[in-house]
Amino acid sequence: MKKLIALFLAALMAISLVACGEKEPEEPQGPITITVWTCNSGDTGEWLTQAAARFNESQDKYIVEQSYAGSYSEVLTKLSATTGEWPDIFHSDTESAYTYYLMKDKYVPIQKYIDEDKHDMSAIMGNLASTYSDAEGNWQCMPLGNTVTGFFYNPELLAQAGVNPDTDLNSYEEITEACRKLKAIGVESPFYLHTSSGFYSFPMTAQGIQYVDNNNGKDGAPTKSLIGEPGECREATIDFFQNIKTMKAEGLMVPFGTTTGDGRALFVEGKCAIMCAFISGFNTVYNAVDGKFPVAFHTAPTINKGAKNVGQCTGGGCLFLANNNNPAKERGAWEFMKFLTNDENTVGYAKVSGYLPISSTGAATEEYKEFMATKFPTAQQSLDAQAATPATTYNAWLPMFNDFHALCKQYYGVAYDNDALSAEEITDQFAKAVDEAIEMWQLSQG
Repeated sequence: MKKLIALFLAALMAISLVACGEKEPEEPQGPITITVWTCNSGDTGEWLTQAAARFNESQDKYIVEQSYAGSYSEVLTKLSATTGEWPDIFHSDTESAYTYYLMKDKYVPIQKYIDEDKHDMSAIMGNLASTYSDAEGNWQCMPLGNTVTGFFYNPELLAQAGVNPDTDLNSYEEITEACRKLKAIGVESPFYLHTSSGFYSFPMTAQGIQYVDNNNGKDGAPTKSLIGEPGECREATIDFFQNIKTMKAEGLMVPFGTTTGDGRALFVEGKCAIMCAFISGFNTVYNAVDGKFPVAFHTAPTINKGAKNVGQCTGGGCLFLANNNNPAKERGAWEFMKFLTNDENTVGYAKVSGYLPISSTGAATEEYKEFMATKFPTAQQSLDAQAATPATTYNAWLPMFNDFHALCKQYYGVAYDNDALSAEEITDQFAKAVDEAIEMWQLSQG
C-alpha cells in the first residue's frame, strides 16, 4: 500500500511540474555538434580537418565541425570580447594559455574529465604537464603540439670548423666561440638570432633562472620582474645582451631584424651555420635545404658556459574546453581531445606540423622512428632532453606575454644597434620596461 501511495505522489509531482512549465531535461536527439576553433591552416589545418572526419566516422554520438578562427591572438581577442556563442573547443598558443588560466569563466579544466574517466596522462611529456597544469598538478588544457627552442645547424660546416655540436654548443658563450671558428673558415655570418622572446626566456629557464616573482608566475600573476634585482637573473641577462654586442662587433651575426625567410635563405646557402628557431620549423627548413646538407637541431642552450642545463620548457599549442554550461557538448569535446592525442594522431600531427610528438608512446612508435631515421635523426636529442626535464621546469607564466615578447625584440635590437650603451645599462632599461608592463597589466585588472 505504501508503494502505491509513493507512486501516486510521484505522478502528481510530475503532472504539477509540467503544469508549471518545468520539464525534465531532455536528452539531445541525434548527434551532438562539437564546434572547434583552430589556429592551424595549410597542411596542418587540412590534417586536423581530416582527423575530425575520422573521429566522426568512428562513432555516432558527435559530429565535430572545425573552422579556422585566425591567429592565436585573434582567438584570444574574440573570446575576451564575445558574450554570445563560443566554440566548444578553442586553440591557444602556450603563451596565451597563461592569460586564459586567469579567465576562469572561459574554460573548464580538463582535469574534471581526466578524473571522471580515470584517463591516463602519464605518457605526456613531463615539461608539457608542468606547462599545462596548475601549481597543484591539475591539468587545465590538452597539449596538441610539442615544440622546444634551440637552433638548426649545418653539421657539415661545423665539422669543417672543428666544432662538435654535442659538446661545443651548449651555451651562448660557447656558440660565440664556435662562430669564431666558423668565421675563420669563411662562413659569412655564422649565427642568426631570431626575434622571438623564446631565445632569451627558454635559455634562462634551461639555466634554472626565474625572471618574475610568484614562482615564475605559477603561484599567481607576477607583480614584478627579477631582471633588475641583484642576483643570477640580472647577471645572466647582462651576459645575454653582452653576447649580442660581442657577436655584432666581431661580425659573427646576421644583422638583427633580418626576416625569418631571409635568414633561412642564408642558412640554405651556407652563409649562416647556426640558426635560432623552434623545432616546429623543421618541415619548412628541411624542404628549403632540399638535400643540400643534413638538417640538424640542438635544444635551447644555457646562457653561461659551464652552467647546468636543468631542462627544456616547451610550447606548441593546446586545446581548451570552452565553458558553455553544456555538459553533453563538453563530454563530446573531451572525447575528441582524447582522440587527437592517441599515438596515431600524435604522430600524424607531429609529422605534418614539424612539432615533436606530445607523448613518449607516440615518439616510440615505429612510424615516428622511421620518420626520424629518414629525415630528422637529431629529433631524438630533443626527445631525450624532454624526457630528462623535471616537471618543475617551465617558462614563466606571463599574462602580459605580448608586451614581454615585444620588449625582448626591442632590447635585442638595442643591444645590436646601440654601441654607446653597456650591457648593464640595457639590462636595467629592459627590467624597468618589463616591470612597467606588469604594473600596467595589474592596473588593467581593476
